[in-house]
Amino acid sequence: MVLDATHYTDPNPFLKSASSSFYWARLERNGDNAVDSADVCYDSDGDGILDGTSRARIVNADSIDSAHRQAYPIKVVDSDDVMVCLPKLLRTREEAGGSVPRRETKSEVP
Repeated sequence: MVLDATHYTDPNPFLKSASSSFYWARLERNGDNAVDSADVCYDSDGDGILDGTSRARIVNADSIDSAHRQAYPIKVVDSDDVMVCLPKLLRTREEAGGSVPRRETKSEVP
C-alpha cells in the first residue's frame, strides 16, 4: 500500500479535476503537460495500483476520516506537545483474532 495525502477528501487519489491528485504526479518527459506513455507516473492507467512490479494499492490519506485515525502526542523541543492523528493501518493481534501474519511495512514521514 502506498499512502499519501492529496489535500482533498475523495477516496479516489487520481481525480483529474484535482491539481494535487496522483493523476498529475509524474515525471514530465516531453513538456506537453499531458499524461502520456513517455512520462514516468505513479499510476499511468488510473487503476489505483502503483506502476511497476510492487502491485501496491494507492490510498489517499486525506480520505481517511477521524474514526479510522489514532491520535499521538509528539513532544516538541521548546514548545507545547503537538497531537498528530495517523491512519489506523495495522491491526492489533486481538483485532486479527489472535494471529498476525508477517508483513513487510515501510513507513516514511516527511
